Amino acid sequence: MTVRKMNANDPKTVQTFIRTNASFSGGTLTTAINALYEQSKGNTSGSRYKKHPNAPKHALKLHFSKLINGWAIPMPVVDPHIVKRSAATLSDDYGPFAYGQYFVRSSFWKVLGTIFPIGMAALLVRFEWFRKRMYKKYHSGSGPTEEKRNSSKFEVKAIGISQNEKVETVFSGGDPGYNETAKMFSEAAFCIVDKSRNHQLEYGVLTPVQAFGLPLVERLRKKGIRIE
Repeated sequence: MTVRKMNANDPKTVQTFIRTNASFSGGTLTTAINALYEQSKGNTSGSRYKKHPNAPKHALKLHFSKLINGWAIPMPVVDPHIVKRSAATLSDDYGPFAYGQYFVRSSFWKVLGTIFPIGMAALLVRFEWFRKRMYKKYHSGSGPTEEKRNSSKFEVKAIGISQNEKVETVFSGGDPGYNETAKMFSEAAFCIVDKSRNHQLEYGVLTPVQAFGLPLVERLRKKGIRIE
């Protein structure tokens, strides 16, 4: 949505900033521990999609961003690889494009409180005793209570900047990990049903924007999720 509001031919950088007060489930934390372990063994690989020859450079680093008036921590998640795949596949929409995704903290002390546990976990996952302890403590099926989920919220702000333009897209709602994710999955399924009925269904390994596009956006808006 951000790049479609911009000139497709202009080199552009989109930075996504995520804020949330939500909690993770045991299953999510178990997945994260296992991912860190696989990474420590060198069993993971990044995206290798062909960039546009005029794509700007964007170095991912911890920094204080004046765009959101907070500290931006690069997120070691799969999302940027999905975005880069969309950009490589839908080059007419994205054009020369660079992307960065960050988790936002309001103070440097909160930054340390975020990255220190992750750094320690990245070191300790090499040891079996630590992994077993984490799997036992954060077992699948455990997670935030209904009360906690009802008080959780999130905001994702994508800011696209080129030489001549600045575009912001805001995506926000309630509990991101469970309540709102349930809407996202079910509405994506309804998009598939609609496309199948209209003989517009595409097949293969697709990113969300390739598979669903704006129809999913409209469905989520009707379910109370803010996308502007």
